[in-house]
Amino acid sequence: MTTETTTPPAARSAQVAGALALIAERARLANLERTREIETALLTAAGGEPVPEPEREAAERAAHKIAGSAGTFSLARASQLARELEYFLQARSFADPATLLPAIAALETLQGELSRPAAPAPAPAAADAEPAREILVAHADGTLAARIADVAQRRGWAVR
Repeated sequence: MTTETTTPPAARSAQVAGALALIAERARLANLERTREIETALLTAAGGEPVPEPEREAAERAAHKIAGSAGTFSLARASQLARELEYFLQARSFADPATLLPAIAALETLQGELSRPAAPAPAPAAADAEPAREILVAHADGTLAARIADVAQRRGWAVR
């Protein structure tokens, strides 16, 4: 006979929320690290040097990844800023201070957005909780009824 255990629905929801929070935090940290590639390209341009094409491409890819990842985790402002930086990097208008300075400001704001740890997922409200599941086990064979009740309890059912 095999023993079967299941996680109650409320505990499963908490596990999923915890796993998603961990994934979001990892993505946030990876995105913050990606901003360094953008920063390198912008600082090179701000110093009056031409930005090498491989460096520009790496910065553009980083901005693209941040935009998508941030959007996935509902960081709309960070996603928007990264998209603006991606377009700036595609345009290759590094020599124009009128576009370079706003790009640097956008990068600083993006880094600020990504520096804040994600807020923990709110606990489900009582109204969101799953209703109690009850089962009445009745059978002429008491042994079979006890086995059914045992399995039902392990699956989160209240047995009567």
